[in-house]
Amino acid sequence: MTAVALAEVLREGVAYRGPWWTPKRSAVRTFGRWVNLHNQYTPNVKDGQTLNVSPVDAKGRCRVLVWDVDTGEEGDVRRLLSALPEGCCPLVSFSGMKGWHVWVFPESPVSVRQARTFGEDVRERSGVECEFFPSSEKSRLIKWPGSLHPETGMREAFVSPDALNDTETLDTALVLELLSEGKYRTPVEVLTGCEERECDSILPSPLQNLSSGSRGGDYIHQLFPGGIIVESLEVLTRSEAVIDGLMGLAGRRPVRLGKGFRCILHSDKKPSASFCRGENGTIVYHDWHASKHGTPEFLLLGEVYHALCTGEVRKLKPHEAGRWFAKLALRLGYRTPLALEVEASIETAEAKLEASLLHPLQTPSYGSCGGSCGGIIFTTLFPDPEGDENRDSEEDSAVIQRVWRVFCSEALIRAMYGLEGVNASARWLSERAQAPLKVANRAVNLLCALGILSKVPGTGGMRGDRFVFGDADISEVKRRWEALGKPSLRRFNRTLVIERLGEDVANAVFRRTPDGRLIRPETVTSSEIMCDHAASEGIPASFEDIPRSFKDIPKPSVTIPPTVERVLNGFGMGLETVWEGFVPIPAMGSP
Repeated sequence: MTAVALAEVLREGVAYRGPWWTPKRSAVRTFGRWVNLHNQYTPNVKDGQTLNVSPVDAKGRCRVLVWDVDTGEEGDVRRLLSALPEGCCPLVSFSGMKGWHVWVFPESPVSVRQARTFGEDVRERSGVECEFFPSSEKSRLIKWPGSLHPETGMREAFVSPDALNDTETLDTALVLELLSEGKYRTPVEVLTGCEERECDSILPSPLQNLSSGSRGGDYIHQLFPGGIIVESLEVLTRSEAVIDGLMGLAGRRPVRLGKGFRCILHSDKKPSASFCRGENGTIVYHDWHASKHGTPEFLLLGEVYHALCTGEVRKLKPHEAGRWFAKLALRLGYRTPLALEVEASIETAEAKLEASLLHPLQTPSYGSCGGSCGGIIFTTLFPDPEGDENRDSEEDSAVIQRVWRVFCSEALIRAMYGLEGVNASARWLSERAQAPLKVANRAVNLLCALGILSKVPGTGGMRGDRFVFGDADISEVKRRWEALGKPSLRRFNRTLVIERLGEDVANAVFRRTPDGRLIRPETVTSSEIMCDHAASEGIPASFEDIPRSFKDIPKPSVTIPPTVERVLNGFGMGLETVWEGFVPIPAMGSP
């Protein structure tokens, strides 16, 4: 320390290094009074002062990313740190009251948009309720390390992640000096996801950052447009490109088969996991410390993706693992030829929706049912003059939107296995769309009445109807919508359809009359439910409607087509496993 600096300390007390950039906005509190500053450089924070700064500099660039954890729970801080990708250099400070701040200083400035994308992604993956800075281009201010808390008078000090309440271990003034000299910085590539990766995989792997929409039944069509065509999912079960994509979704760099790395499912600090091949060539995830955590030692890739999305590390039933592997493939941009056809059908159907009862509008997401769509979400317009109907329109809009997303997601997942259509009972649809059973049923029936969807004749009962895309063109959809009088879901019923569209349309949509009588015999043959190659009399048509007990159901004699058999073998399953394992997706049939 120079003589001049020593004299400054003796005269005015200890000074902490201030921001090494010019903040867009800041505020200094001295002797109980706040002074607001704009585009003003603040070289240091004197003892007894409180300095709040904007993470955004005078040129509109982000200089620091901060997560403000005010829950008072140390576990929240550690979960947030575990959610940061490899290569991050986070610092933690005690706020001076009951919470902590997690700081990430980039090597060079990044845009506010990039910072917010990264920060929100980390927050969502961690599951921690906290505030993130910068909150916007005109971001709120955050208290700078070394400042006093206005209420408690305690100093904001850097702490060790292993001792979050020990403010004496680290020298905050020294850490700030080292930061100003370029130490403890995070490479920009880690924050922006633009780092070039060398990959010798057979198939390309288009990585995208894991977003808030990836959890639950995401609307895969809008979130993850496809660009890589594969013959079948069997190819992907053996492809190293998929593990590159899976690592990218977890915020990690790609790894080679057999090479150890820090487990992406637990907060281990040393290499504790690897990818390896099973006897049939399928790639599996090996958790070396599984016994320590009480979790399975080997997981299929679909089970790993399920764990990343839900936080639950466990073995799944075969059909559940198959569903999650299909979701992973779709998430990474892979499509089978049939999935491409389904995507084209979805685009055509959405054009019909936009031209009739639905209107494109940016709206928020609806929880685990759909996530953030990131594109056009359709919402219903009900110009009904009656007060009650107007009050119902917003709820109707949300239900139709969720039912539509459920159908599109399920259609794409099934298409990845070469299966057409969606089997959906009213109960299953209600649970997936998070709507009352009758309301969800009316919503899908309305889509069928308009010709946007269509019910396959002869299906129904416990297994539910099978739905496919309707063949009505845009003009016909608009005509039917106008003829029905643009009804709310409360007013929509069989009687209305008979009066406005005729009995033939009503019989194709509704299976029962208002008094409960069946419109057509409820006969479901094996050719209508199962794959054309696999005639059977006991296997459920949908993995969502499987009987609780197979005790009294004879095992069928089934001839599995070669393509399906290869997929089963890819998951390490034979026909016996299909029956005993509650029928995974590959065993489901198509019309």
